[in-house]
Amino acid sequence: MMKKKIITLFSLCISFFAVAQKLTPLEYCAKFAGLAKSESARSGVPAAITLAQGILESESGNSELALKSNNHFGIKCKSTWQGEKVYHDDDARGECFRKYSKVEDSYVDHSDFLKNNTRYAFLFSLDKQDYTGWAKGLKKAGYATNPVYAQKLIELIEKYKLYEYDRNTGITKDAENNTPIEVAYPVPPVEENKIAVVVPEPELSSTASLEKIIYINETKAILAPKDIAWLRIAEKHNLSLSKLLEYNDLGKNNQDIVEQDRLVFLQRKKKQGVQQFHVVQEPETLYDIAQAEGIRLDSLRKKNNLPENAKLKKGDKILLK
Repeated sequence: MMKKKIITLFSLCISFFAVAQKLTPLEYCAKFAGLAKSESARSGVPAAITLAQGILESESGNSELALKSNNHFGIKCKSTWQGEKVYHDDDARGECFRKYSKVEDSYVDHSDFLKNNTRYAFLFSLDKQDYTGWAKGLKKAGYATNPVYAQKLIELIEKYKLYEYDRNTGITKDAENNTPIEVAYPVPPVEENKIAVVVPEPELSSTASLEKIIYINETKAILAPKDIAWLRIAEKHNLSLSKLLEYNDLGKNNQDIVEQDRLVFLQRKKKQGVQQFHVVQEPETLYDIAQAEGIRLDSLRKKNNLPENAKLKKGDKILLK
């Protein structure tokens, strides 16, 4: 009986840990923007398109296919594939998908898949910033069977301002009054009399990321790296630890370190969002949405009349206003 209880407890711990590690779309962008930008420079595929496809195809890196095979773009084996394989239900049962040893290989193969396939050749005559043309072109060329695939990519790019990753400069302050520009992710600063250089950032820096202020729903935040102490973030920004945890809808005594790369708010979040509603993408939780949209968790629950541990389904519409 005791052995059974121990096994059950262990299973619950593993389940909790797995849920805690899930990335939101914004956190996915922060983690893999460097890869998308470096692949864009190498292959010509817009970083915005790559990130949007990654979010959509891999459910922000949380899908079963992404987790067990590092395949973030749903690329199937095809007759030319000589690497490892994994079988997964998609349009049909047990379809063959490419398996990679690391996520970087998936990004490189995605670029090469588009670059070396003649049916996508026309896309490379488009401007990198023409994300609408690229999205519609991918659907036209048969990349996905979903009839609204192009629309979904465009919505993701515009919602998370992914088009900024294909611009040559990244100014984070207004030149006239020296106030931060509201963006949905950190961008490299412009040095005096110099053009900013976009540097690939596959992983967040434990020091630099703490100083890059971003604004979500007019609320100050940073993208904090995994394993950094919450106390260090609080001290860096002259906050008490209890206030910092409160701003991020966390209990006062249950957090020592940041367990994954994530968005951390430095001010109290708003009671409503910018948009009318948020469409749930698996495996998002209400907390994930509260963080991604910069809304207080209790306000989000009240607006939608949801209990504390509400389970959401893909496609559900969560009211933000």
